[in-house]
Amino acid sequence: MCVNTPLIDIDSAWQLVREHAKRLLPITLSVDEAQGLTLAEPIFAPIHLPPFDNSAVDGFAVRSTDLASATKAYPIQLRLAYTLAAGQTAPAAFSPHTTVHIMTGAPIPDGFDAVVMQEHVTPDENSVCFHDEISRKQNIRFAGEDVRADAQVLSRGTRINANHIGLLHALGISQVKVYPRPRVAIIATGSELVLPGQQLSGGQVYYCNGAMLEALIKDAGGQVVSALHVQDDFAKTKHAIEQGLSMADVVITVGGISVGKYDFAGAAFQALGVMQVFYQGAWRPGKPLFFGRAEPSKLVFGVPGNPVACYVMGHTFVTMALHCMMGRHSELAWRIGKLVDGFQKKLGFAAFARCTADDNGTIKILPGQGSHELGTLAAANALCLLPADQETLYEGQLVKYLHFPQSV
Repeated sequence: MCVNTPLIDIDSAWQLVREHAKRLLPITLSVDEAQGLTLAEPIFAPIHLPPFDNSAVDGFAVRSTDLASATKAYPIQLRLAYTLAAGQTAPAAFSPHTTVHIMTGAPIPDGFDAVVMQEHVTPDENSVCFHDEISRKQNIRFAGEDVRADAQVLSRGTRINANHIGLLHALGISQVKVYPRPRVAIIATGSELVLPGQQLSGGQVYYCNGAMLEALIKDAGGQVVSALHVQDDFAKTKHAIEQGLSMADVVITVGGISVGKYDFAGAAFQALGVMQVFYQGAWRPGKPLFFGRAEPSKLVFGVPGNPVACYVMGHTFVTMALHCMMGRHSELAWRIGKLVDGFQKKLGFAAFARCTADDNGTIKILPGQGSHELGTLAAANALCLLPADQETLYEGQLVKYLHFPQSV
């Protein structure tokens, strides 16, 4: 059974989650496979970027001194010696007073120090007429001007996104060391649950919490390796949790964590040697939350069966734990907004209120805040956190709010 202790406040509970949610051991993946994951070590450039001096435009490579006296009235004509495309290299040297037709990205031939855009010249079959002088270095991208070899380009803790993948590929880096996605096992309890698509009979409701948690975990970066539904039975609940602990880094039970006759999750945790870190907190919805640890470093959550409480605990506590294990920033992405209306709540309990938040941070708390009311949850786009030490909140008061994740 879960051990009843004084209710823990929300900040203390989050701190305990951060302390126990240790980073997973790093793994090495291809750069493409690492998208969305967090670097476990800094990245240093193995080469210059660009790796060689190259043309920034399609045009004609010249020696700037050859065009020192060129004007529109008295143009200078240079012999066309070669055409150089990207990916090619030029012959070792060209004779004086010549020009090379060069494409964007092609290496600058030895001895040439500028490129004239092809729109500014008059070419013919074997020569090119230049109508203006040009300064040295014009239209040339120099080796290392973007990134110098041996420079640190990405720091430990960087979350790999498309812009980072482009840089890593350009540097010739094929593999990186990252923190893996935590493996998560979900066990939804309840003899009353029926899968969508089946016919309901008396007293039954459709299974939704497990599917909702699975979507939240994917949004948070986790990997769901098992999602089970078990009847309200101690042996079946214990077996499912034991199975989850054998394959996952995080085990989450849904329902069965309170003090009812058919709540068996707490007893199963105890039988399996799960160490209780805390049980029950001074917040709503989600007060009967269990958080524990199984050796060596596996985390166990028992979230309430009321669907809104399940969502809120997943969006806050579980998400925080997963981010810690993946080496991400451990703090939730709270913003500050302003209430458009007053609100009454229970004193002594922090409240996660479903709300809408616009781009200006204007917060409207929605009617229907019961922990069973999924319609309000679907109508909201954020949670606002109302402090435990206030019973009445006022129009215009500043509060913290947390946007719902947007799946891609």
